[in-house]
Amino acid sequence: MVETPSQSSYPRLRLQFRVVRFQQLVRWICDSLRFGESIGGRLCAALAISTFLSIILCGVFLFLGIPLGLAFRFSIGMLSMLTLLSAIAIVLHSDHHLLVKRATIEEQLPAARMAWEAERARLRAECEQRRQEQIAQKKAEREREREEEQKRKQEQEREHEQKREQEREAASRRESQLPVAEPLTDGDSLPRWLQGNGSFNLEVVGESQYQRELERVCGGRTSRGENSVVNAWLILEDDNPYDAKAVAVFIKGVKVGHLSRDHARDFRVRVRKERLQGNEFPCQANIRGGWDRGHDDKGFYGVWLDVALYMRSR
Repeated sequence: MVETPSQSSYPRLRLQFRVVRFQQLVRWICDSLRFGESIGGRLCAALAISTFLSIILCGVFLFLGIPLGLAFRFSIGMLSMLTLLSAIAIVLHSDHHLLVKRATIEEQLPAARMAWEAERARLRAECEQRRQEQIAQKKAEREREREEEQKRKQEQEREHEQKREQEREAASRRESQLPVAEPLTDGDSLPRWLQGNGSFNLEVVGESQYQRELERVCGGRTSRGENSVVNAWLILEDDNPYDAKAVAVFIKGVKVGHLSRDHARDFRVRVRKERLQGNEFPCQANIRGGWDRGHDDKGFYGVWLDVALYMRSR
């Protein structure tokens, strides 16, 4: 933005006023020595004053312990500078011209100052307006970010809910597809843990590594602990990197442990004898323990199964 004269005149006028006052002060000091009010007399007075001040400065330097040569050079420099400034103040313009110029400047200063202060107030108002606009913009951006974060959370919750619903539907379909069966009558001998008599005498191994999953399945720990019967699934893990004949235990779509090595092999043998298809088989699970009474009094979750694999499909 190009500044108008009214916006920049006050600093210039103030500088001009100080220059005029400096010139008048130098002339008044020179006139006080009675060398005359002519240019020559004033220059002689200025030279005398500069010489006197330079001598005093040289004495101060010597008193401070500065070497004589250095003090002399400083004094000569001081003398030259004072003489030059005084000469410029004396030679430039006449006394009448300085009086007229000072009066003119003093007359223009109030209006120029008012215009300058008004311009400064306008600039401050513009700066404040821009600052408020920036604050509002940042606030709006934060609001948008907060809304987007809430939308993302809602989307994640919907996805989790859809996933849980799909898991429930899958579990329901698996349960609805269970074969209608009848007890064997061929005299086959069965291990006790495969008799499905409701004793829950088959303990799951490795559940210590799935305590978080069991806590999620049970809905969190309580001071009384857990002792509930839920549906479970035995799934053949042919791709298990540690044991190709492993059998995993799943509850509500979450793995909570495995059958022991011997039980897994017995279970697979029984599945082949029963000529059952697929790799997922339902059973009942009893979850026990998992209390939390505070003061480091926490119990581990344990899982016991009731497997009724003595039924052959019709």
